[in-house]
Amino acid sequence: MPRSFVAIFCVLFFIWCILDEPLSAQDSTPQPGREEPSRQNDKDRNRLLKKYDKDGDGKISSAEIQAVRRERRRSRPPLPPANFADVSYGKHPHQKLDLWLAKSSKPTPLVVHFHGGGFAGHSGSRHSLNRELLAACLKAGISVATADYRVTEDATLPIPMHDAARSIQFLRYHAKKYKLDPRKVAAHGGSGGGGISLWLAYHDDLADSASDDPIKRQSSRLTCAVVRGAQTSYDPRFIDKLFSKRDLWSDTENLGRLSRFYGLAKDEIKTERAYKLYEEAAPITHVSVGDPPVYMFYGVPDGPVTEDTPQGIWVHHPRFAEPLKQKAESLKLELVVKLAKDYPKGGSKVVTADMIAFLKRHFDAVDLPTTMPRTEGN
Repeated sequence: MPRSFVAIFCVLFFIWCILDEPLSAQDSTPQPGREEPSRQNDKDRNRLLKKYDKDGDGKISSAEIQAVRRERRRSRPPLPPANFADVSYGKHPHQKLDLWLAKSSKPTPLVVHFHGGGFAGHSGSRHSLNRELLAACLKAGISVATADYRVTEDATLPIPMHDAARSIQFLRYHAKKYKLDPRKVAAHGGSGGGGISLWLAYHDDLADSASDDPIKRQSSRLTCAVVRGAQTSYDPRFIDKLFSKRDLWSDTENLGRLSRFYGLAKDEIKTERAYKLYEEAAPITHVSVGDPPVYMFYGVPDGPVTEDTPQGIWVHHPRFAEPLKQKAESLKLELVVKLAKDYPKGGSKVVTADMIAFLKRHFDAVDLPTTMPRTEGN
């Protein structure tokens, strides 16, 4: 099989596993335009080396990245206590969520956050919820949940997406208990969590009216979604075309990573079974008429991707949004794509405020039939 096919996916998987969130607006470098691409790539690489290369060897190891991320998490102010913590929405230990309720005399809209981390257990968790987003939502009268899901140690794609859908269905089933408006449910996430949110936005409803499980009878559809640094596909064929000029690895020892990602044997990577899994796990596969509005933000530079582009840049590159934008426009779907350069004054607070405005606009515009989604729970 072509080395580029395997290599591009293996590096992508590696970086998802060690990053628990995409680069933010504050992390992004100046946008290309005033500088030559090679100079811009040098600045990106040097910035990442300064941030992560603690031993000064000119290379960034997974251990160095994990160490910086752990330190960042430790330095964050703790989240305020949730109104409901460690709530199980399924039987697996990773199927848990926390819920913060906005103060209101009537049922509130809900945003459900899904963490990043490459669908790997050692990186992301629901506790990585952005504190700024939480505070802004609660202030705007929007309740917030943050949910864990099974990862590649326990399940392969697209099972994490189905876990996320169940968390949505669970909260709808208990809408009365938590005083939530089941017509107004959105998803948020960064990187892999952003991909999950996109998958939920574009996938057909997973409600099963014939199920004996009352939670499964609930709708999994969203009012809208807001994401950061999201990948629109996890199909290595798609990614290979997207970054065709990048010669990544010639080392095929990492075939095991790809195999575990989808639960495939090494000789199955280019089979019909594999292709079906790639397509099912890719959000862009499921886009169709009538899908909900989506807001996407990318904090990394919208510059060329070459052999010198740091992995932390291209894995959350705005180029992922381009094919999705074309498909959404052809179907007349609302898809807002924002880049760091769209916020010249910078700062994550500005991006968060834009997201909150997007959420409120679509929550306020809800006009769904009374039978959708169903809420027969307590």
